[in-house]
Amino acid sequence: MITWMQKHKKWLIVTIWISTIAFVGAGFVGWGSYDYGKSGSTIAIVGDKEIPSKDVQAEYSNLYGQYQQILGDNFNQELAQQFKLEDIALQRVVQKYLILNYADDIGLVATDKDVAAELVKIPAFIKDGKFDKNTYLSVLKQNRRTAVEFETQLKQDIVVNKVKDLFTTQLVQNEIKNIGNLIYSEDEVSIKILNDSDITINTTKKDLQNYWATNKNNYKSASGFEIAYSKIENVENKTKKDMKKIALKTYLNLKKEKEQFVTTKTIYSTSTFFDAEDIQTIISSKEGTVLKPIYKDKNYYVVKLNKKVLPQTLAYNEVAAQVKADYVNSTKAKILDEKAKKLEA
Repeated sequence: MITWMQKHKKWLIVTIWISTIAFVGAGFVGWGSYDYGKSGSTIAIVGDKEIPSKDVQAEYSNLYGQYQQILGDNFNQELAQQFKLEDIALQRVVQKYLILNYADDIGLVATDKDVAAELVKIPAFIKDGKFDKNTYLSVLKQNRRTAVEFETQLKQDIVVNKVKDLFTTQLVQNEIKNIGNLIYSEDEVSIKILNDSDITINTTKKDLQNYWATNKNNYKSASGFEIAYSKIENVENKTKKDMKKIALKTYLNLKKEKEQFVTTKTIYSTSTFFDAEDIQTIISSKEGTVLKPIYKDKNYYVVKLNKKVLPQTLAYNEVAAQVKADYVNSTKAKILDEKAKKLEA
């Protein structure tokens, strides 16, 4: 390991601080896109590994989503270009592949058991309190990804985390000093570790409410779509062909307003009320559109897209727990920054 570190010391200090790309259910959508070349093409080669364009595209989409959640409707492709998001995405992926090369050198791998342990933690795949395979596959299909692609990406992120863990081992002072001398072989340096676990933050309701008021744009509901629908039930166990004839007749009556829709419901892009493909067809339609009958579970549904429901700022009481966690993390980061500046002085 020491030989490898000496050989790669120019960029080792960068990799120490690289953390795995987190998968968050709420952000698991196609927020933005950037043309990095044809699907499957290689953008760069890092060590023994080729970086496919889809990896950089995925990281760009992830970054785009983070910025859009912070800035809301003010964020667009033009701002993304100004922020040079494509350059940041490429840099992050290159750093990730540097770490993956190192993992190969020392024999670090992610097993199927590791992947399974991570999958059951992802909120987007949980149904009725536990991991649901159908929900998992449905969400992936909606986001135009296969299980193989997603689990390959997850394995890489697990390996990156394992490498990161190597550098968070509790070391004695002499070991820290020796590693510092190795990285900066031309200089004598001293290292002091600042750990946020040593900082205690006392919170009051007033502090948290003020933080929420200042950062309201970070606490919004998801975009939704209000639909009206009528269900044509197959009570007599008719064939799909016979049911379709009945459904088409109902569809024409509803479209001509000879009949009224029975039910109104709000759905989201991650909804499992219909199949992912049908959901996408509904939400990509214009408001007021009556769609042709949708077949599900031996029944037909005629659906009308009433309106799109824009994100709304959530009340403090609805997000109090998240506000507290964000406030504590933000305050700790400020304190650590102040301590670091004092040490530099």
